[in-house]
Amino acid sequence: MRTLHELAERNLAAPVRPTPRTPHRAAHVYWHTLATLTGTFRDLYMAHHPVLLEPSA
Repeated sequence: MRTLHELAERNLAAPVRPTPRTPHRAAHVYWHTLATLTGTFRDLYMAHHPVLLEPSA
C-alpha cells in the first residue's frame, strides 16, 4: 500500500503532469497510469469494504 501511495504521489507531482507542449503519446501514458492507479485504489478499498458490494434494499 505504501508503494502504491508513493507511485500515486509521484504521478500527481506537478513536474510530471502533461502540459500543452507534451507529446500526445506521453500525455496518454500519464492519464492511463493515473487511471490504473485509481482503479487499483478502488479495488483495494472494495476488498476491505465488501458490504458496499451488496445491493441496497
